[in-house]
Amino acid sequence: MKVLLSTIGGHATSALLDSYLEPLRGAFIRISAAPTNGSTIDNVRITSQYAPSFITSKVLDSRGNSTTKAGRSMLMTMDLPRPEWPAHEIAVIGGRHEDDLVIAGGYLRVAELSATEWSQNGPDDSLPIPIYYNYRHSVELSLKGLIREAAIIIRRGEYDTRGENRRPDRIDEKLREDSHSIRKLTERLDRYLGLIADLEAPNNKIDPESLAALRWLNDMDQTGETFRYAHIGAGAASRPARPVQTNINFYDEIRKVHDLAWLLQAGYSGALQEFGDLQQEYLEEMRWATGC
Repeated sequence: MKVLLSTIGGHATSALLDSYLEPLRGAFIRISAAPTNGSTIDNVRITSQYAPSFITSKVLDSRGNSTTKAGRSMLMTMDLPRPEWPAHEIAVIGGRHEDDLVIAGGYLRVAELSATEWSQNGPDDSLPIPIYYNYRHSVELSLKGLIREAAIIIRRGEYDTRGENRRPDRIDEKLREDSHSIRKLTERLDRYLGLIADLEAPNNKIDPESLAALRWLNDMDQTGETFRYAHIGAGAASRPARPVQTNINFYDEIRKVHDLAWLLQAGYSGALQEFGDLQQEYLEEMRWATGC
């Protein structure tokens, strides 16, 4: 493990850290002072200036007593730990089993891990926006996956599409038109569920609580840019995504998105897939019985 420390000038905390981090000597590196030249290295310089106070707060308690054991796991590490077993270094990606819902589950898992880190290991204001983004993207991909699943059920069951083409290529085109709009994707899924005549109410509609959460999420980020960038729009329309610093109850808000993402990923998808499996099984038995 490598730990980022600073040697900017004669910073008093450098000597303090040398004393309290003596057990870790050799396990950390230092960043030397860099010239102020307006380049990226200035960011490194600023980071190194703040590093000692950050690290000191982690290894010392309020009375100045050493908490090196507890602090060590919370230091700013510059290494990515290698898995214990070589086989765990391998990841399997791609193939016919990879779809929107599978990837949505991955984004949801990343969001949940980050949100848990934020809630359990202390506030970190650099995390909320990326956490929002990962949850939102999971919701977006789940909606797209559910739309595709509903379209398959509609085609297979030969339900009345009310004049709308549900061929796979047309579905892809429609999803591109909807782009990153949670509102458009929500409306499309709700409409498709209503076309599955064998789905009894209230299962043929998005439930009111989820619908309200989806509308709220859409209001938070209508284009998929708000949680992705610091500035949104282009040209003369470019503007800060969050021009005013605001204090929010992040836990309450992210818990709402968390519950929504899980309901779409594990609830709606499971119900639609089970219905689709039963539908396919029924149609196959009917074909066998009729000899068609």
